[in-house]
Amino acid sequence: LHAAAMVKAGIYLVARLAPGFADSPGWRPTLMILGLATALLAGWRAVREYDLKLLLAYSTVSQLGLMIVLVGAGTGDLMLAGLTAMCAHAAAKATLFMVVGIIDHATGTRDLRELAGLGRRCPGLFVIAAAAAASMAGVPPFVGFIAKETIFGAEAQSPVLGSAGPYVLAAGVVASMFTVIYSVRFVWGGFADKGRSAPSPAVAGLHRPDAAFLAPPAVLAGASLALGLCALTLDTVLRSYADTVDQTPDGARYHLALWHGVGLPVLLSALVLVVGASVFAARGPLGLSRLRRL
Repeated sequence: LHAAAMVKAGIYLVARLAPGFADSPGWRPTLMILGLATALLAGWRAVREYDLKLLLAYSTVSQLGLMIVLVGAGTGDLMLAGLTAMCAHAAAKATLFMVVGIIDHATGTRDLRELAGLGRRCPGLFVIAAAAAASMAGVPPFVGFIAKETIFGAEAQSPVLGSAGPYVLAAGVVASMFTVIYSVRFVWGGFADKGRSAPSPAVAGLHRPDAAFLAPPAVLAGASLALGLCALTLDTVLRSYADTVDQTPDGARYHLALWHGVGLPVLLSALVLVVGASVFAARGPLGLSRLRRL
């Protein structure tokens, strides 16, 4: 809950200051460099963690770095993208941290190497976690997909990024690929059978969480879906602040929608999902979990 909500005070601070300071010398380069470096390095760390909570912690750092870039850029479309990403992250990450708490409480461990067969033993918890992870990875129709498309669309069209635009977009794409990898890693690590015919000892001895324990993350996972299906309403709410950054003519603004048609954002979204899933599938030869030196 701290990672999903309280640390966003930093994002809030930058978003509030951006309308007045975005054009000040050094503002954009500082936030772009530090934000993108944070997003990439923390994403790299998240893909090889064994502790489910530590995986989520690094993934939070990565996504907050990307949000800093978006809300600090000083344009309405990028502000809209950053605020959408913040809403998507809040719902998904609060859900997943609760899920990890339930797993730890029920099995006594958060180590994905000690968890096998939990999906079969706790199917309700698995569905909740899979929904939140799908939103985090940017799978339609969850709000995470809308946030990712808005990020790609706004970065590709932003005039303030100038010659740095292609590099910012490329870094955002790579960071999103890391997001897919650690989202799949979370679900697989926490719930898959992993080739075992019987649950691992920690899972075999678990005590099942009751319905009241599952209700809060279930509500938040449902919020990830509801926000995705109500994109126009979310656009109305967030656009009111995004418009304070600049006064782009209405026809030129990027609006939140579940489907914008075939274009660069949806193609990049598909690329991110395919490459991220493929890298996870090849995790053995790539040795993602053995990259601790880096």
